[in-house]
Amino acid sequence: MTCLAGPGEPLELHLEEVASCMAARGRWLVPKLARVLGVEEALARDLIVFVGYAHDVGKADREYEGADRYFPHHEAKSAAAVYKALDSADWRIRRLAVYAVARHHYSFKKPQGLGKVTFQPRCTVAVSWRPETELFRKALGLLFRGVEDDIYNAAVSRDFLKDSLKYAGMALLGLLNDCDYEVASRNRR
Repeated sequence: MTCLAGPGEPLELHLEEVASCMAARGRWLVPKLARVLGVEEALARDLIVFVGYAHDVGKADREYEGADRYFPHHEAKSAAAVYKALDSADWRIRRLAVYAVARHHYSFKKPQGLGKVTFQPRCTVAVSWRPETELFRKALGLLFRGVEDDIYNAAVSRDFLKDSLKYAGMALLGLLNDCDYEVASRNRR
């Protein structure tokens, strides 16, 4: 079954191209994220690419079967999936990923509060990327598992990211929004 990211754009293609864009354009962000997080650059690189792959996984939810252009609150489902997939990650890495995914449609509007959200995937996506780190190899394997969580409300709150992470989160979100817009504009009918 083919899941769509938008009119005429397979979800698999969209996620692959957004992640590829983030890998290429995010090179400048890698050393900065690594420094802020106190991690190796490989982990920072994997975080950036993972966010690209994960940002729209919520569109694979059973609720959207047959949909091709309207996926209300898919970012909340995606954020819940990311939160679960990164369960074993350092809290800062987990929060940065959840923040970027949860807010990727809210740059110009106020996020809505939601209760618990459920993600029950009806399709999976073949991923060509091979993470450099064990953390993200594991997380990628867990991304398309069902989950129910209320992390979304916290992720869109003003104080979700502590001071030292706010700018890192904004940089990651800006990169995601730039790549997401460019890929969608090119591929959708």
